[in-house]
Amino acid sequence: MHETVDDARDREAAFEDDAVRLDEVERMDRIERDEGTVVAVVGEPDDLAHHWHRQDGPGDCAIYAEGGALEAFDKEFDPERERQAGEREGTYSRNGGTDIAALGHVWERNGIAVDRYPPSGSTDAVSETARDQAFHRLSETLEQRKGVVVAVDSGPLWHDEAGPAADRGHALWVTGLEQRESGATYVVCNDSGALDGQARRYPIEDFDRAWRRSGYDMVTTHDSLPEHEKRT
Repeated sequence: MHETVDDARDREAAFEDDAVRLDEVERMDRIERDEGTVVAVVGEPDDLAHHWHRQDGPGDCAIYAEGGALEAFDKEFDPERERQAGEREGTYSRNGGTDIAALGHVWERNGIAVDRYPPSGSTDAVSETARDQAFHRLSETLEQRKGVVVAVDSGPLWHDEAGPAADRGHALWVTGLEQRESGATYVVCNDSGALDGQARRYPIEDFDRAWRRSGYDMVTTHDSLPEHEKRT
């Protein structure tokens, strides 16, 4: 059986109606305010936020992560077309999600070349050297204005780690890194599986735990996003 990113399956849908989730959003917003203003940014998270879409189905995170960046390349994003293409390939199912090895296929089907950075190891056993290399590569890629999609465990991000990790597979479009006055760093993502997923800021410590569990699996576009007029 292939390992997939599948948006935590039924758990995420249940989270939508859970007051605990809303409390978590408010808690994170308070933390962000306490950290002070942004003093440094890598990437263009605010300019890319309008390409965020709330996913339709429980297995669609990878499709929507890549689809948002597809729009940023001035290409049409048709979720149903991509679902059907993935089903024909045998790399996607509507309830099971997308095979991790197939991350980047949405871009490739639409003529966008990709670079893949496969897992450096498994789960929390990944070395600190691999961690440093992964975050350095992430920062460089964002600075070069490329599309970035990563495979993660949603538990550390959504603060719900109940059940097996295999059911928490998720994919995110990473759009930026931010440093605050306090010195805290946030990883900014367009997260199609989160209620508040448009330019969602995740503390780097939580993001590291989530990403580490996939061995820092990442796929990027080979070329930079086209220049657009800055949004106000």
